[in-house]
Amino acid sequence: MKVGIVQNRIIYGGRLTVIVGIVEVLNRRGIVPDLITFQTTISPNGVYRQYGTQINFKIRRINSVLSNIPGEANILAINLAMRRICKQYDYFISSNNTTFSMPSQIPILSYIHFPRIARLKSPYVSIHFPNGPLKQWRNRQSAIARFMGILYSFHRIKNNHYIIANSKFSRLYFQHYFPAYRQHIPVIYPPVKKSKDFLSPFNKRANLVCSIGRFCQEKNQLGQIGIAERLPDWKFILIGFAGEQNTYLKECETYVNEKGIKNVEFEVNVPETRKRELLEAAKFFIHPNINEPFGISTAESILNGCLPLVHNSGGQREIVPFADLRFDALSDIPRMFKKFSKCDNHLSRLQKQLIDHCRERFDFQVFKEKMDTQINHFESVNGLSLVRSQIR
Repeated sequence: MKVGIVQNRIIYGGRLTVIVGIVEVLNRRGIVPDLITFQTTISPNGVYRQYGTQINFKIRRINSVLSNIPGEANILAINLAMRRICKQYDYFISSNNTTFSMPSQIPILSYIHFPRIARLKSPYVSIHFPNGPLKQWRNRQSAIARFMGILYSFHRIKNNHYIIANSKFSRLYFQHYFPAYRQHIPVIYPPVKKSKDFLSPFNKRANLVCSIGRFCQEKNQLGQIGIAERLPDWKFILIGFAGEQNTYLKECETYVNEKGIKNVEFEVNVPETRKRELLEAAKFFIHPNINEPFGISTAESILNGCLPLVHNSGGQREIVPFADLRFDALSDIPRMFKKFSKCDNHLSRLQKQLIDHCRERFDFQVFKEKMDTQINHFESVNGLSLVRSQIR
């Protein structure tokens, strides 16, 4: 069976974690998929170093005059490009959060991290800043997003399309924008790497706070630095990905240097071993995003023994069910730390409960078993020959 996994640009990060899990499921079904993309930085050896798993896949780069179209239009471009190669495949798996403009003649399984249409239809520049700047027609990127939002209004889900959501939060938004799509939409949470069986208890850890995320405005590292200024007795380490020309990282570094802030450090493009080392040492992990559809780094931090402090919105509520660890604004965090200073025993109990919660829901094995079941169902309803998996 020939399967193509479609994503316009494939880089190391949260979405690749899902692709790795899907490829492993397909491999165990005897399928070596093509990863179809305009651009990628990944390799089998790189995937092995990053995830510790050996998977078999082929990279298929699509040559198209549309491949250099920026932003949202790039996703539309690769979806359109699938029309000329679709006869070479039994089905596609889309990781682009939309099947708009993809070919209708073959089945498509779409894993929705967050519906693309919901981002485009939002009146704000970013869903993570719901009270931030509005999209303006005079701004080029905003104008493109507004135009794409109008275009996506014509999107309809075909009968041979099958949707899986990464969280109940994302599913709710999908159902809002596609009320005519009446099929049951399963939720399969993204997989998170297994942690050590023994982790340092909360009260034995250093006064260290970590965060993980690409250095960009949406991850709000500057806001976290502002919190660090108010908590000088705590060390903050901001772990993140950054290219050579990352102006936001430079802005963060300049702010720290000019203000003489001594308790903030940057760990940029660190290997997986170093990231785990930091998480296993830290007491707290901050994820500042509003309306984060899921938040793999939050679940990962929990499975390394950190207590997460997350915004009280989005899929983070599904990862962190305890209101004590959720905030409505970053400025709440210093008050939270003052309260936490008197309740080590309570926090130690939360640490254990959260680890159990995440191991039960977000383990790679749980993901693979659920995805295997859904692929079986998807193939069955579309009349495709089944290859039974042997997942252990």
